[in-house]
Amino acid sequence: MDQECYKYSIHEKFHPISAWGYIGYQILFSLPILGLILMIFFACSNENINRRNYARANLILIVISAIFTVVAFIFLVGSAIV
Repeated sequence: MDQECYKYSIHEKFHPISAWGYIGYQILFSLPILGLILMIFFACSNENINRRNYARANLILIVISAIFTVVAFIFLVGSAIV
């Protein structure tokens, strides 16, 4: 029996990002000011869903890290005063 191959076309905004694409975005997001600006831009963009979700995940990690750093600083400074 002959198997037919179907080629499905996906909308441009659902195209997956390659592993090298994720590495490139991580390097781009690690730039001090420009990376943060682009991360916010990509998180609000609707052009590619995968890139948007990756940027949002990075922003969430930054917020969690900032909260953890502030809490740790408060505990360290509070214990040093006592």
